[in-house]
Amino acid sequence: MSSVSSSLPTLTPELKNKLLAQLSQRAKTSNDAQEALETRLAPWLILDQRPLLTLFAAGEEAPVDAVSITCLNDRVVGKGFNLRDITHGICGDLPLLSNIRQLPEGRIATLTLPRTYGQIYSQSGDIVRLVEQSLHIAHSLGARAVSLTGLIPSATRYGQAIRHQANQPLITTGHATTTSAVVLSLQKLLQSAGRDLADEDLSFIGLGSVGTAALSLMLTVLPHPRSLTLCDLYTRRDALETLMRYLREELHYQGELRFAPSQRTCPEEIYQATTLVGATNVPNVVDVARLRPGSLIVDDSDPHCFDVAQAIERLETQSDILFTEGGALRAPGEIQHRIYVPKALEWALQYPADDDNAHHITGCILSSLFSGKFDYPATLGMVEPQHAVTHYQALVERGYQAANLHCGFWRVPASAIAAFRRHFGAEEA
Repeated sequence: MSSVSSSLPTLTPELKNKLLAQLSQRAKTSNDAQEALETRLAPWLILDQRPLLTLFAAGEEAPVDAVSITCLNDRVVGKGFNLRDITHGICGDLPLLSNIRQLPEGRIATLTLPRTYGQIYSQSGDIVRLVEQSLHIAHSLGARAVSLTGLIPSATRYGQAIRHQANQPLITTGHATTTSAVVLSLQKLLQSAGRDLADEDLSFIGLGSVGTAALSLMLTVLPHPRSLTLCDLYTRRDALETLMRYLREELHYQGELRFAPSQRTCPEEIYQATTLVGATNVPNVVDVARLRPGSLIVDDSDPHCFDVAQAIERLETQSDILFTEGGALRAPGEIQHRIYVPKALEWALQYPADDDNAHHITGCILSSLFSGKFDYPATLGMVEPQHAVTHYQALVERGYQAANLHCGFWRVPASAIAAFRRHFGAEEA
């Protein structure tokens, strides 16, 4: 640049103007390239090619109140990328700061572990190591609480396998908030279908942490169903008998109550239900073809307890079942997102910039903020029944609702809901 400056006095005015125009264009091109590092897809959604952890270190992002920990989706593999390209090439075999959410109540950062959902159980020891690394990062971001999402709680003994240091954020599985989201989703599905829980024959599939807590919360805050069938492995029979006594003696359930042991798939008793709630980690244990017409399904299973493609096809062609995911919420206002998306992986992002996603948040993610900023009870191990009630009441008081009926990124069309309600709503019974 110094040689250019020294030669400027010898140039004609015409050449000076031409050179200055070229320099100006070069500067503009540089600015355009800088601006292209982030893309605003919607007023609430920014995709950023810059590492978000660097933005925090540079003072470009404010501290957060809480952190949620998740895993890579299996769909990141493809377009010339193998799994190691992602886990070690892009992530560096370290937790990756992938999302910052700004809610009216506070800020939540998401750390993505460099492992896919399919690796959670086979590499559970490594998952513990990565979660412990995440706690260090969360502390540096200012978080007061960290929530474990998806299958991470069950792979870490519901958080109890994690070594926690005194200066680190508290840990929660988020299951008290997730449980509340499941019950809100059940309410919404019944309301959409024009049905009353008191008239339903209900089956619960999977009575682990979330299933047991959701069942207890449902019987505490909602009308009791006509009958209850509890489905889990035969090896858990003793635990289920203890649970059934609790339902009778403490929650005063008086309807028909039975245990239906399962093996690789659900037994016949499940298909006698009018409403099913799934909370298992075994895929496709429910046969969509065997569901009775008029069946409702709320599923918080991961992966889903039924074949989603078959369920969508049956809904679209026969309009005789209705279903939704169970752990998702609709926030009262838009949630601002900044998502880290390296240029090479833009193809893998599936995040429609629509109204549903503008308000979408899962209970397990929100739980980190509830416990970190507002001191709602955190969960390690099984959910305390009263803690679930506290989180449920907090969601209702703060204006959170169940997400609109959906399964993944597929939304149940309003026309399909209306058609189902016409044929299977209570007024038609």
